[in-house]
Amino acid sequence: MINYQCLRNTLSFDETIQQLTDVLTKTRRSSSLALLEKALAVAEVNPEYRDKLGDALLKGSTRECRDVFERFGEYWQTYQEGFPPFPHRDAVNGIDSTMHVIKLELVCPGAIQEAIEFS
Repeated sequence: MINYQCLRNTLSFDETIQQLTDVLTKTRRSSSLALLEKALAVAEVNPEYRDKLGDALLKGSTRECRDVFERFGEYWQTYQEGFPPFPHRDAVNGIDSTMHVIKLELVCPGAIQEAIEFS
């Protein structure tokens, strides 16, 4: 049995962004991809935010992932009429879930392909 809390991302920031973008694209998580692109645009001009984003993606938890994307929307927002009812939450969850798959790939090769096929 795998202890998911012990999974560590050993990829570089750039490798992580490349894999994250690739998997989000292939799993058709367009809102998550758009959120990531917003974060990367801010990270380009704000070194402090780049460090925070890097920490969240490379060594962070779900909570840190929520925190780093907070500037783009409220994770705990109330229900919104229309679809999707929780757009920011769904986008953050897509990034967080994909990060778990990327970390899992490091110990269980094939996890990324399985996630892509399952989507």
